[in-house]
Amino acid sequence: MASYSTKKNGAIIRAAEQENSFIFEVPYERAVFKFEPLILSLIPFKINDNNLRMSTTNLSNFNLSFDIGYSSIGWSISSKPANAVFPNWLGAGVVVFDDDSCMAKSRAEFRRMRRNIASKRNRIKRMREVLSGLGVMGKDELDNAKTEHPWFLAAETLDSGKILSWSELWSVLRYYAHNRGYDGNSMWAKFGDDSDGDFEREANAEKLMADLGTSTQAETICAYLGVDVKTPKPLRFKKYFKGQNLAFPREKVFKILL
Repeated sequence: MASYSTKKNGAIIRAAEQENSFIFEVPYERAVFKFEPLILSLIPFKINDNNLRMSTTNLSNFNLSFDIGYSSIGWSISSKPANAVFPNWLGAGVVVFDDDSCMAKSRAEFRRMRRNIASKRNRIKRMREVLSGLGVMGKDELDNAKTEHPWFLAAETLDSGKILSWSELWSVLRYYAHNRGYDGNSMWAKFGDDSDGDFEREANAEKLMADLGTSTQAETICAYLGVDVKTPKPLRFKKYFKGQNLAFPREKVFKILL
């Protein structure tokens, strides 16, 4: 059980956390708030000889306000005398939960995953429509075109100016639709569900590029895996690139596409 308290205007407000309930106390009054998914039920009680009995006067005596987030609850309690213009603020505070104990945290992560999957599919669908509209690839070609290492094709193009076939270009475009990089300057990035983790992954990618002396995603992958773009295929890898906790800056990804 965790308790929180604050003092203002001579009144002590206490909030006690117990199981799924919060108990807010003001002098001579007590209110129990039970939090359930999408439902906030207020059950006011009044203390009388150490026994709790239902009170119908609590809500008229006090104004209780809440700001409910996915891992925190902000609260304030005020009273307003009959002839007063402004309320009398008795206290305010914030109760913060551990992320692991919040169901909303996992729901937010699932929402983010669904948005990412949907946006990738939409990007690929739009590019497919463009290539089909140009008449450069038929339906079967668009369905079956596959390149084992599209990042290697991108690195070859950067190194030698190689002209890709439409099939190769389609493979590279699909690869970058899935790996288009992280845009830390976007407005949503500053308020995202996992912005701290994204910034860390971007910093890791910047450091790796600096260590390897590269400037693009494709070149960095080749350098990390020890692959020379002039090496004849099949490629042999001694390392595994995925799982390195990296997010390449999007402007560096766009650089090679433009």
